[in-house]
Amino acid sequence: MTTTSQSNAPLRTNVAGLLEEVSRREADLIAYLPEGVSAERFMALAKRAITEQPKIAECRADSVLKALRECAMSGLELDGHSSSLIVHRSKDGPPTVRWDASSHGMTRVAMENGHVRSVNSQVVRKHDAFSYEAGDEPRLHHVPLLVGARGPVIASYAVAKLADGSKLIEVLLSEDLTRIRAMSPSADRGPWATWPDEMARKSAIRRLLKRLPHGSTRRTGRLADDSPGVIDAPALSTPTRELLPEDQHAAECQALVQLSDATNIRELDAAWTAAQLTFRQRGAEVPLAVEARWHELRETLAAVS
Repeated sequence: MTTTSQSNAPLRTNVAGLLEEVSRREADLIAYLPEGVSAERFMALAKRAITEQPKIAECRADSVLKALRECAMSGLELDGHSSSLIVHRSKDGPPTVRWDASSHGMTRVAMENGHVRSVNSQVVRKHDAFSYEAGDEPRLHHVPLLVGARGPVIASYAVAKLADGSKLIEVLLSEDLTRIRAMSPSADRGPWATWPDEMARKSAIRRLLKRLPHGSTRRTGRLADDSPGVIDAPALSTPTRELLPEDQHAAECQALVQLSDATNIRELDAAWTAAQLTFRQRGAEVPLAVEARWHELRETLAAVS
């Protein structure tokens, strides 16, 4: 009994120290919260999440604070239902903490922007009846097999019904899901290994969210994507104006240069996060050329690391 207590003592000390650091940075964290979100409840849930996952104490404090900032920015509760903290272990260096929004949480955010009535996402298996027609009037038909083995997942999709009665459909095929999973730092472990269906659905929702209308949002903030990155509080609080047409090209060029200047994945992902923030603060989508360049460079750096 004494041996067990002694072996657990350092872990408890680390948890206590981490909770103390989170309390010390409370003002910085709540500065990210959207208007109307309770700072007291956010801090209480954050401390509970850390306490209930002792392995988080093995992670660096800056990793935990980054995850809590991303949660605060989204406005979602850190209750294990809407979002949660997940410990990711790597071959090199200490484990890291990542904030993860559930399908339920992402759907809630999408509906709270005032333009979306509902969001539905599903996975498609080999023996389901499934058809998808693209074009100016996309159509999707999916009937899951009710009796017998449905087979492996061959696709996932998300459908959003908008306030004006129209629909948006996003379909990810198996090769898309394979590529997205490979880009994840926990491709063979963590959520992708434990809940592959959930992650496939979330990937479709994330892709769909990029196409949803902007403006007149009831909630400010963003959902963290699959890439890590560093965001500073002053950048979020700085008033910004919408990008004018003449500014779009300059902002895109600057983002491409910052991505190309990165010498490792950490720098690359920080540049990617900064680019997302620049465009989204001004109500604009990240240009496809910028996103494509990020994917290209990330694959290159991952291959040589």
